[in-house]
Amino acid sequence: MYTKFCKFLSRFSNHPSINRLNKHKLSLSSFLLVYFISLPGISLSQNEQALFQEALTLLKDNYYSPEDIKRLLTEKAIKDCREKNQSSIYKAINCLTSKVKDPYTKYLTPEAANKELKRIKTLSTGLGITVDPIDQSLITRIQTNSPADRAGIKENDKIISINKIPIEYLNIEEINQALIHAEVGKKTLLDLQRGYLFFSVEIEMQEIPILSTRSKLLNSGIFYIKIDDLLSKSAADEVENLLLSKEAKNSNSLILDLRSNKGGLLKNGLIIADLFIKSGKLLIMISNEGKRIFTAKPNTLYSNPIVILINGQTASSSEVIATALKDNNIAVLVGTKSFGKGLVQQIKALSNGSALHITVSQLQTSKGRVINKTGITPDIFVRNDSEQLRAAIGYLKTITRDQINSQNF
Repeated sequence: MYTKFCKFLSRFSNHPSINRLNKHKLSLSSFLLVYFISLPGISLSQNEQALFQEALTLLKDNYYSPEDIKRLLTEKAIKDCREKNQSSIYKAINCLTSKVKDPYTKYLTPEAANKELKRIKTLSTGLGITVDPIDQSLITRIQTNSPADRAGIKENDKIISINKIPIEYLNIEEINQALIHAEVGKKTLLDLQRGYLFFSVEIEMQEIPILSTRSKLLNSGIFYIKIDDLLSKSAADEVENLLLSKEAKNSNSLILDLRSNKGGLLKNGLIIADLFIKSGKLLIMISNEGKRIFTAKPNTLYSNPIVILINGQTASSSEVIATALKDNNIAVLVGTKSFGKGLVQQIKALSNGSALHITVSQLQTSKGRVINKTGITPDIFVRNDSEQLRAAIGYLKTITRDQINSQNF
């Protein structure tokens, strides 16, 4: 392209147009700018055109509301996306998903798609540290061969500060971000205490297997389970194993903590809900194929009183668990209103390694209530995060008649 243009200039160096430019003291660079601006835009290649059509077909075939697709992805809208984004296939496909006006239907670059699939395959960034679900400063588990394990950190070590911020000034989400969700390669500085020994360790984030749950048998006989994530394929198995554990069998009641659990795989939510419900509806799902009703199987693993903790960040498949147990009178919900994400997405791979995150269904409670943008209302409203656990314990105390020493919590 450059060589051809040089020949063009050589041939027409004495052209009257060039002379006129000189008379008006306009630089040659100005002429070049005008020339290149007048060139036609670079077109999408044949392979990119095929990829664009592939993405369009996936949207039309899989989006849960064919009426919305027909109304929003008109021929004109499709043509605009194709013609106004000739310089980038990524921009062209992003344009398509933006036309759908669904925040959960989006385009994933090859890098983003790979990261999402790794999370589903139980790989995530982290240090390999699990902290006590009640006392966030106490380390209760170190994953074998993890960065924390190789750095010499041990169970029962106490975290004094993270990146020089005292741990008492950090909330649960900030602690999780520092210990689990940071980018690969990022370093985290921990100030730790082991008995009378104080020491500091700087550890680099790496990809490690995800652990989705934490648990503790409280002194009152209440079994506490915190589910942090439902995206890992192992999440439902982890909960099942906890319900079969000695601690569960020795408990008189259960607290299932779904606070700040932003969901994950719908399958995990349904399997976990089914572990507690003998019979009845779990969920209603609406897709482009119609209505589907999920019902419980008679294989419950826990039948003692249950409280579920929820808050404004409880979303998606964690809301499925909460509403299924609430509607079937299995559990009492304590906390604040949940987020309200009642739409389910699937990852649909494209031929170049990228993918589409497509909303394939809408969820309704077993009683037909819409979850999306509505959320789940708790039975016992407690605004303060620090008081929600106390309220759950207090409620279970009235049910089990146990004497609970609240000073332990």
